[in-house]
Amino acid sequence: MNYLAVGGISLEGTDMVGDKKAYKVKITDNKTAFYDAETGLKLQEVNVLEMQGQTMQQTMILG
Repeated sequence: MNYLAVGGISLEGTDMVGDKKAYKVKITDNKTAFYDAETGLKLQEVNVLEMQGQTMQQTMILG
């Protein structure tokens, strides 16, 4: 998906993913991606889902 075409994305700063410094990019209110500050590769994606009145966080770790 081309996030730039969707619009509304923002750089939320940096955070650590494991032992790597990563850029935290807010894609939507419910989706955040983390990109390695050195390589630019996606390290992790976090989705917030709501099901049957419950909120849960789904984390996909890449690499």
